[in-house]
Amino acid sequence: MEVKYEKHQRDYTVLACSEIADEFFDPRMSGFFSYDSHPVFMLVEDGIFYHFVTENDYLGLALAYAKKYPEEHLQKYAQEFQETLTIYRKFLIQAHVNVADDILKLHEYMRIFLPIVIISAYLPMCGATINENTMALCMKLRREYEDVHRNGMTLERELLNILEKELFIKHDFLRYLTSKEFKHFLITHELPNDIETRQKFLLMEVYRGKDTAFIGNEAIAKLREIDEHRNVSNVREIKGNVAFRGIIKGRVKLIRLIEDANDITEGDILVASMTDPRYLPLMKKAGAIVTDEGGITCHAAIVARELKKPCIIGTKIATQVLHDGDLVEVDADKGIVKIIK
Repeated sequence: MEVKYEKHQRDYTVLACSEIADEFFDPRMSGFFSYDSHPVFMLVEDGIFYHFVTENDYLGLALAYAKKYPEEHLQKYAQEFQETLTIYRKFLIQAHVNVADDILKLHEYMRIFLPIVIISAYLPMCGATINENTMALCMKLRREYEDVHRNGMTLERELLNILEKELFIKHDFLRYLTSKEFKHFLITHELPNDIETRQKFLLMEVYRGKDTAFIGNEAIAKLREIDEHRNVSNVREIKGNVAFRGIIKGRVKLIRLIEDANDITEGDILVASMTDPRYLPLMKKAGAIVTDEGGITCHAAIVARELKKPCIIGTKIATQVLHDGDLVEVDADKGIVKIIK
């Protein structure tokens, strides 16, 4: 059967991806995941990080769990991490003197906690097949674990910036190293020959502990094999899942990186790959919210329901199709975004 990959924007770096990917295929995770080990792809385009997941990476996970395991299994899994979570929270706010060592510690915490963030995000995709108690538990776990993951990524960038200054490395280079390359760099202070080009375009394959970097024409060819949504130039209508109903017309405000976001005009249609608490001031001004990703417990869906604003999530390609200033109609009754002009 042909494997279909979907493109998702992500906030973690190539450095973190290498550590995290192997965790999902560890034997101890087999109780939650229902698929065999397979390649995970990480893409960098103009400094923005993406990864590609297969349908089974999330649907297989959620459906397998819903059919096999009771709520108590997820509760027990979460309880195992409580002591480590307390230590992790303290680690995030402590003074980080040994920067390089603390970056490695940070990635170990990410490796441990990201799977449960994913599990609690995708279980609700089962809808009616999970009960209300499990749904409530997923919401609780998302609140507990997603913030430490977000704060961890912020800390990682800060520590990498400090390390670059200490070692007189050009700003924003270390984010594009794999975990193994980073550990090698700490010993030798040597960077890969292609490090400058990685900021613009890089495709990284992570599979069974091995990282393979594709660059140039080789990367383009490989990317065409896995990215079925790359050719979207003629798309005029996007479909997704309704998070909150309503119909509204407005101009698109596309946010690729929240760090680079300018304030939006009241009533603009906020379009992003995903949202997090940093987006809240923008979401309050937006007339509607459209995202590539997300389920009914994602940040965008929760906030949209609180603000009572039309919201369509899980479009997969909104940020690839829509551009700043496009006039669109968001029909969140039907889950459709139409480009008017």
